[in-house]
Amino acid sequence: MAGYGKIGVTVRVTTLLLIIFLLAFIVAPLLFNILGLPGMQNPIYTRISRSLRLSGPAPASTVNGVDLLEQERLQILSQTLDNRELELAQKEALFQSKLEELEAREQIIGAQEEELNQRAEVIAIRLQGLDDFEGNLLLNAQNLSNMPPAQAVAILENITSDQVLIEHLLAADRYAVAQGRMSLSSVWISMMNAERAGRIMEKMATPS
Repeated sequence: MAGYGKIGVTVRVTTLLLIIFLLAFIVAPLLFNILGLPGMQNPIYTRISRSLRLSGPAPASTVNGVDLLEQERLQILSQTLDNRELELAQKEALFQSKLEELEAREQIIGAQEEELNQRAEVIAIRLQGLDDFEGNLLLNAQNLSNMPPAQAVAILENITSDQVLIEHLLAADRYAVAQGRMSLSSVWISMMNAERAGRIMEKMATPS
């Protein structure tokens, strides 16, 4: 029993010394560091402190640096989008300007086409009128040539326009040639009023 008692005392003493050692080399330096007091530079403590520093939150300077880079990237992206929007707006304005120019040209061309159509209609009407007039001349020349000369002269003298009268005389000449007959235009002129007959003959002799 005496031997067992000595062993128990020895274990307790050893345990107490181990606790004192731990307090001296681990707990005490941590306590001194927390209180801001100079303490022992225990290698074990130093490793623990470094591990805690490495695993702790990132420094504020690093976080701010990342934020600045992200803000710069967003600013560049925003500026790029602004430039593209401006370029698109300029292209749309140019397209709209060209579209308005084309529409103005179409209106001018449309107005010109309408004017040409109107002129064509006028020309067609005038040509139709000329055709009708020529047809009437030939018909009148035929009728005059187939009636007694005195009656034909009476009708011709009722034509107030010298030019229209001359046109009837020339139409009678063309009708006579087509029929292989002698024209009576010279006979009609000789039976007209001398003054007007002289004027008619002078105008017919003068090229127009």
